[in-house]
Amino acid sequence: MLAACGHSDSFRVHGELTDGSNINLRLVYYTNGTVHTGITASNAGRFMYEGQAAKPALVEIYDNDYRLLGRTMAQNGEDIEIKIDRSNYYRNTVKGNKTAEDLTSYLNANADVLQSSSIAGRNGIIAEQVGANPDSQGSYLLLVTEFSTQGYEHMADSLLSLISEEARIDGVSAGFEALLQRVADGIAADSVVPVPYMISGGITRMFRPADSPLSLIVLSDSRSGRDSVLTAMRGLAGYERKGRFDILDLNLDQDTIVWRRSVRADSASWTQGWAAGGISAQGIDRLGVPGLPYFVLVDSAGHTLWRGVSASEAVSRTIKLTDKQ
Repeated sequence: MLAACGHSDSFRVHGELTDGSNINLRLVYYTNGTVHTGITASNAGRFMYEGQAAKPALVEIYDNDYRLLGRTMAQNGEDIEIKIDRSNYYRNTVKGNKTAEDLTSYLNANADVLQSSSIAGRNGIIAEQVGANPDSQGSYLLLVTEFSTQGYEHMADSLLSLISEEARIDGVSAGFEALLQRVADGIAADSVVPVPYMISGGITRMFRPADSPLSLIVLSDSRSGRDSVLTAMRGLAGYERKGRFDILDLNLDQDTIVWRRSVRADSASWTQGWAAGGISAQGIDRLGVPGLPYFVLVDSAGHTLWRGVSASEAVSRTIKLTDKQ
């Protein structure tokens, strides 16, 4: 009878939104190298979701506009209780998984700094916590979810090296570790190869450098400052000439639904697409992407003319090259 009432083959997340709102929620969880998604809804602020994860999974909870509301860890057999403060993600509380409890305790204690500080300030206190607690899975999860790697890649790599093998969680941070490994190894191919991608309607296309004397590849996701990308693209749209200078605006979110939501109001005249696999996508994996957004200028032979994270510099360098054509 006890076995019949249990759920050893699933985990359950029991949640409460402190504002008592009735909204749709999307859950995304990462386990064993795969991504799973699900949808539920809150009723007077309360919701429940059941998923399956034979190994520990990182579970992220988003609202209908894909704003991150909370994170927890979970695996089969666990009942997780999470209380979500929609006004301040760092004030959430979690019960039912020690790693998640350790992480949220730290976020609670440092909520003011984490919410208001500069990237340098945030990364600084995270580095102190990881350095002082390298054997904690909570420290590991803090590093891979809250540390801002862009411009701090080598610092992130150093911190990751401090984490003991026992504290690492398989399958939770494959993208984070792959990014740092590329930076550490200095992998950034001089030439760009064809890149497959999907456009609206589920149609698959192939980007080939040879199709144009000059191309700008723009890589971003829903969390990486889409506004700066849009400003840059709109500034360059007037320079685009098919077969002379082409723009490829690629989204690297794990979920095509997230991509479609993030671009639906763009009114883009340039090509927008989605690449499966994020920064590890076929062709993208050769570029040694250190962070998003990222811009790559390439000629018809596939040679990289410039690459970088600055949207304004991407615009200025592109305009200079188009003026020479």
